[in-house]
Amino acid sequence: MHVWLAGLFAYGLARRMGLGRAAALFAGLCFELSGYFVSQAQHLGAVCGAAWIPLAWHGAIELNRRPDARRTALLAAGLAMSFPAGFTAITILAFASTALLALLLWMRRPSHFRPPLFIASAAALAVALCAVQLLPTLELSALSTAYKRGTFSEEGGGIPWQGLVSMLLPGRYGVLDSIEPKFGVNPSFLYLYAGLATLVLALAGIVWSAGWRWVLAVMTGFHLLWMMGATRLPG
Repeated sequence: MHVWLAGLFAYGLARRMGLGRAAALFAGLCFELSGYFVSQAQHLGAVCGAAWIPLAWHGAIELNRRPDARRTALLAAGLAMSFPAGFTAITILAFASTALLALLLWMRRPSHFRPPLFIASAAALAVALCAVQLLPTLELSALSTAYKRGTFSEEGGGIPWQGLVSMLLPGRYGVLDSIEPKFGVNPSFLYLYAGLATLVLALAGIVWSAGWRWVLAVMTGFHLLWMMGATRLPG
């Protein structure tokens, strides 16, 4: 269900960014069938939480264009629905990436202060909607393996640099044939493949999308650094 929702929300986001129906449909399919959703199927919380991120981004774009109560509710819903998934890392990413997108959009016309106020209100509303789960989640997160990963992992978390190779060669390190840890991490972290056409079109969008070029470039760089975490590059 959430994989289908991920594609639907990505389709809506692409349409809002100006893509035609066919291109938006392709974007939605690429997102819901990407390596993330395929490799994280065993982490239901990660899948369910990530599905709502495109909706949150859609809400941020709408609020930047025309701040009002309806669009505030849209953004609040996208952010709030990542809470019940129970995967704290995804919830943090949803809030952080949406905040960055909102900031980049606002920088286009910084003389208008209504969008940041409405976006902050939407974030506060999202937290309020999930307050009943927030404190238990914070308590549980402090006891999780991921929270303590830095105490037993030299890297401190993040995708190893070898995982980047899987964007071009999905089976390079045998992650499709074995569940044994590789390079000290879960093999699912070494599967980022979303299709060569998808990768080429994503890069083309950054280069040739006049209205979104620098926003897409910054967002791509942010998420690349985020997923690498504390991983050290070779040498």
